[in-house]
Amino acid sequence: MSDKYEKIQNISLDLIDEPGVDIRSRIDQTGLDELAADIKLHGLIQPILLRPRGNKFEIIAGHRRFLAVKSLGVLTISAIVRDIDDAGADIIKLSENFYREDVNIVDEANFFAGIISRYNLTIQKLAEMIHRSDTYIEARLNIINWDTLIQQFLYEDKIGFTVAQYLARIDNQDIRRNWLDIAVRCGITVEQARSWWEQYQKGILPFKPSEQAVVEIEKGGLGVVIEKECAICGEKGRIEEMIVVFVHKDCEEYARYQRKFGPIGKQP
Repeated sequence: MSDKYEKIQNISLDLIDEPGVDIRSRIDQTGLDELAADIKLHGLIQPILLRPRGNKFEIIAGHRRFLAVKSLGVLTISAIVRDIDDAGADIIKLSENFYREDVNIVDEANFFAGIISRYNLTIQKLAEMIHRSDTYIEARLNIINWDTLIQQFLYEDKIGFTVAQYLARIDNQDIRRNWLDIAVRCGITVEQARSWWEQYQKGILPFKPSEQAVVEIEKGGLGVVIEKECAICGEKGRIEEMIVVFVHKDCEEYARYQRKFGPIGKQP
C-alpha cells in the first residue's frame, strides 16, 4: 500500500467526488448549517474517509462533513485515503451511519436491499457483517413491500416505525388508507395502532373511523367506537369493554327470551 494512504492529509475539494451510492436520499439543510457552524467554530475534528478513483477521490464516510466544509468556502479538507473495494465501502457507510439519528429508516431499508442484491448476500451474512440481528434487517427489508403511502409518510417522519408496522398488516387497502389518513392527521400512538390492528383481525374495525372516533383519537383514545349487545344483560356497550365468550345458539336465544318474558313456565 502506498505511503500516501492511511495518513491524514489535506485534499483539495475539487478532487473529491460525492459518494456513488449514498445511504441518504436527502440531507437536512438545517442540520447541515448547524454542522457547518460547529466546524467554523471548532474546526473539523474528524477527517473524512476517501478512496482513490483515477486521479480523484470518492467519499466513503463523511459526506455531510464534506458538504459543510464546502459551504464555508474552504479549499481543502482533512481526509484519510484508503484503497477499498465497493463491498467494503458500502459496509463502512452502514457502520458510520448506524448511530446517526438523521438517517431515515426507509433509506436504510433501500440501502440494505441494494447491498444484498449487488453482492448476492443472505440476510444472515449481512447481519454478521454489520453486527446486527437477522430480525433487525428483516424488519427494514419488509418496508420495501409496504403500501407506498405508508413508505412515504414514514420517510417524511409523519408516522413512527412501529405504528407503520401495525398499519401495514391491514391487508385491505381501502380500510388501511382510511385509518392511515387519520393516523397522520392525529399523530397516533403505538397503543392506538395496535388496537386498530387487533380490531381488524377480529373483523370489527370499521371501514373508516366516524367523526366521533376521530375526536376520541385526537384526545388519545383508541378510536374504535363499536357497540354490541351484551349476551347476558342485553344492554349495549363498547366492544373494547367486553370479552369474547362462546355460547350455544339455543342458549343465547333462551337468554334473550328470558330477558323479555321471564323464565319459561312462569305465569305473568
